[in-house]
Amino acid sequence: MQKPLLLNKDKIGRFHIFFTIFVGMYIMWMCYYYLRIHIMGHQYPSANFLFFRNDRYKDFATINFAIKDLDPYISKLSNYPPLILVFAYLFSLMGDYDKFDIHTLQYTFNDPVIWRSFIFFIALYVIAAVGVCVFFARKQIIKNGTTEAAAKAKTYLVYFFLGVSFVLSAPSLYMVDRGNYLVVSVVLYMMWAVAEEECPDSYWGAVFLALCAATKVYPVYILGLYLFDGKFKKLIVSAVTGAATTLLPIFLFQGSYVENVVEFVKGVGGFGVGVNAGYFTIGLTGSLIYLERLFGIPVELSTQKNHTIWLVAGVVITAVGFFFISRDKKRWRQFFAVTAMMNYLTPNAYLYQSSYMFAPMLLMFADKEKLTKKDLPYVIAAGLLMVPKPYDYLKGLGPGSPLEWNYLNCAIIIDAGTYLFVIVYYCIQRAIEKFGSRNVAQKAA
Repeated sequence: MQKPLLLNKDKIGRFHIFFTIFVGMYIMWMCYYYLRIHIMGHQYPSANFLFFRNDRYKDFATINFAIKDLDPYISKLSNYPPLILVFAYLFSLMGDYDKFDIHTLQYTFNDPVIWRSFIFFIALYVIAAVGVCVFFARKQIIKNGTTEAAAKAKTYLVYFFLGVSFVLSAPSLYMVDRGNYLVVSVVLYMMWAVAEEECPDSYWGAVFLALCAATKVYPVYILGLYLFDGKFKKLIVSAVTGAATTLLPIFLFQGSYVENVVEFVKGVGGFGVGVNAGYFTIGLTGSLIYLERLFGIPVELSTQKNHTIWLVAGVVITAVGFFFISRDKKRWRQFFAVTAMMNYLTPNAYLYQSSYMFAPMLLMFADKEKLTKKDLPYVIAAGLLMVPKPYDYLKGLGPGSPLEWNYLNCAIIIDAGTYLFVIVYYCIQRAIEKFGSRNVAQKAA
């Protein structure tokens, strides 16, 4: 007897809700953009969710320039992890960066060879992101024993369009607009989620998570899942793999190994300490800046206060969150909550960091259980986080104020509020499940 199809009415319901929000809000933003720019004649950044126009794709050129001579840390040109710098070195060989300096990198894309290498880089990201979704669809088809050609084709098509929606989402377009190597980490994060879902007893998930953290430091936070779930072997495998893929590539760099390690640690330690970058952010620190800017609190009075709030909130949310996340049998919900925590608590978390939500969303849409009102908020939150929302910028303060205080739009507070809602809602939901079931068991006894 054939097992239930992957795309039953509850799964279709999730897709319908998500795509309705995604497409509907995208159309709404495009209409708003046309009105503000083409009819009202407004200039950037009005109605725009992308970075400064003279800085387009520049992260790609900046990192390639930093690694071209294999001395990124000693030259103090980069604080990126060694593994992703080695990957970037391959792209630096595809163009002549020697004819540019740190002040002229915005002109690198006038070079057709460098421009083609960038197009190739983005094409690899698109193929990989969509490919993971299609591969996951195949695994679901095999798991469900689906044999009907039409049903298989429909499943592949739905997951293909899900992958395309990920690539065209606001976080993804912002990531492409920056030319940021985060694309590698995001794809590895998706592979981690798929591996944990399809091969929970293997160590592939631990390896992918280690590689993900070795290309962008933030996902180290996710190792807490293995710790609090008691999966110590996976934790060890991930830690060893991460350490190896971080420390070994440094041998390829110019200069003393010890000096390179010291400079790398200094760079990582300094990144994100300043919590005053408000523009185009999605997390706690950005929302604090937005509110302070809204109420006219001077920037010089906010830095230390913001750092204290971030530290206290980080400890509380991490402790309470992981307490409830541990032993959650709904893997997609568990991943959704921990990824929301990571994104919300990362200092200076820019819009592209929401791309990490692709991974738990992919699992959420494959959930076999009936779509309930209790799970509906996650689907709505997923749709909301994926679309542009730059509907109102705070009035600029002028050239004498910090740059990041002049480019604050309402999407900052909407995204941060959505993440906070997800975290609080999840903890309440899990508290009811944990303590409610305990009370039922006690009464039964």
